[in-house]
Amino acid sequence: MGLVGLATIAAAASAVAVVTWWSRPLDATTFASASRMSPILFDARGYAVLGHAAFAFTIGVAAGLLVRRTVPAMAFTFVVFVAVQIVMPTMVRLHLATPVRLEAVITADSLSGVDASGPRWTVPGLQVEIGPPGAWILSNETVDSTRRAVDTLPAWVADCMTPEDPLGESTQQRCLGRLAAAGYRQVVTYKPADRFWLFQAMETAIFGMLSLLVGFCFLRIWPC
Repeated sequence: MGLVGLATIAAAASAVAVVTWWSRPLDATTFASASRMSPILFDARGYAVLGHAAFAFTIGVAAGLLVRRTVPAMAFTFVVFVAVQIVMPTMVRLHLATPVRLEAVITADSLSGVDASGPRWTVPGLQVEIGPPGAWILSNETVDSTRRAVDTLPAWVADCMTPEDPLGESTQQRCLGRLAAAGYRQVVTYKPADRFWLFQAMETAIFGMLSLLVGFCFLRIWPC
């Protein structure tokens, strides 16, 4: 079992090493969707996968010892591991470190779109990109002068849309100035990209401790 466990961890390490090497050009881009801090990509980078592999193997061994039937033990291991993979980014990793809060005035450079599909006197929302490159964006919302998140904006905000004609840039600038004067700001909460290796180390330690705990239980029930 020790040899199989080490082989499992080595195979996981080899796979993630290849994926990390292949994805290096993507990770170097500024696209938020390519951020290695995002929950989808975080587990496919770095060395946290070693802890994941050790935990999955230990759960499988313990389940096999308890259930003593191969297929049910595999099913139990799969369910537990998937559940932990969902809980980790949504409930644990989210709270490993205090997020950073950034508040900024909306400018032509940061404004990427205006949703002008609402009723006559409202604009449903804005698409604003102000988070730093590579960050894990937790929330990105427009707030008013009272610092409350807004669901709709006045109809005149539609003039802030990037004009197709260069002659319309003055209209956009006036709209953005009016938006700032009215107290509207964009607030982003995020986990910085430079915390990647810190989070990798913390998550590896968490899964390592879980593996030791399950392994201890495994040793305790072995005489049965």
